[in-house]
Amino acid sequence: MLASLSGCSKLLGISDPVAGDATGGGDSRLDSPMDDAMIDSSIDAPPPCAAPNMFGSEMSFDVGAAATGFAVGKLDPGAALDVAIAVGTQVVILHGDGTGQFANPLIVDTPAVGVAIDDFDIDVRNDLIIWSGNNIVERRQNSAAPGTFLAEQPLPGTFQNVANAVIENFDGNFVPDVIVQDDVERRAFSSNLGTPGTFSSTNQTPGSAGDDLLLARDIDNADRSDAVFVDQAGNVKLSLGVSPGGLQAVATIAAGATGHAAAFGNFNGDALLDLVIATAAGGKLFLQNAGNPGTFTAAPGTIPGVIGSTLYVTDVNGDGTDDIVAPGSIVMQCPGPPGVFTQVESINATAPVVLVDVNGNGKPDLLRLSGTSLIVRLQ
Repeated sequence: MLASLSGCSKLLGISDPVAGDATGGGDSRLDSPMDDAMIDSSIDAPPPCAAPNMFGSEMSFDVGAAATGFAVGKLDPGAALDVAIAVGTQVVILHGDGTGQFANPLIVDTPAVGVAIDDFDIDVRNDLIIWSGNNIVERRQNSAAPGTFLAEQPLPGTFQNVANAVIENFDGNFVPDVIVQDDVERRAFSSNLGTPGTFSSTNQTPGSAGDDLLLARDIDNADRSDAVFVDQAGNVKLSLGVSPGGLQAVATIAAGATGHAAAFGNFNGDALLDLVIATAAGGKLFLQNAGNPGTFTAAPGTIPGVIGSTLYVTDVNGDGTDDIVAPGSIVMQCPGPPGVFTQVESINATAPVVLVDVNGNGKPDLLRLSGTSLIVRLQ
């Protein structure tokens, strides 16, 4: 059951790394002794956000089987977003109506523990990347019958227990590419322009054994996609994209992350993305260096509420600032001095979770999986 929201549940600043604990006594409203220890009473906390998030009550949609992963995109001729859900033996597509309701399941008969969505054949219709066990395949949406999917197109090569796949454009040809993680290595595959919907190995293997593939996006504003990994020791590693179509060796940019709890957003008001990780003591910011993009410097202090094994960053309440979503809370950056987090609200955002606007009001809604259900909370 999702925890209900009741406006501003906590006010906070970034703790003073020297003082170590509060000297003015704890607020009885705080959730744990950790919160008392992390908030420094010598910091005058700004007021809470003027526009708190307003998630409604949860809605549950039956998937029909235990769900393990999902992705959101347009998977039929309609304009509304749909959800593709991996359930082990197949993919279940629940079609959205644009109001936050999902129905009319379509079964895609490919074994799946994970699924990703993008347009790989440049026909303005999204396709599926599906993985399970030793297999990872593409299922293209049928342009002659939108909303249905063509036969499996395996990615080239031999795989051992595929764990993850992320989609981005690495080679500059404006068609999405794929990085795949299995038990052996992390491999990059480039889309073939001459044969839409097929892939070729780039013979690049960014990351090392034990590095979990986290995400891919343009981190350093160089108009090339980069890859991010987290290893078993909590080190966050960055592989910068190079031209044409390559990835550099990984470099460690932060240490101490819990699980896969690392995400990127704007936390100091410049044009570069910054990094936030969750640690046992709270969130840590690493600010990207404007004079040397792709490198990061740790900011002092910690952010209460940023705890758990996953993180998600997005502008939750539409106020123009990036907020941090941890498994049990939203930690909100409010207008004013950048990097100041003045509000924490409790919410169940246990992974797998996606925040995306499914009802068209310009604010992200929360979608997550729970057992055999898709749980949706609208803003």
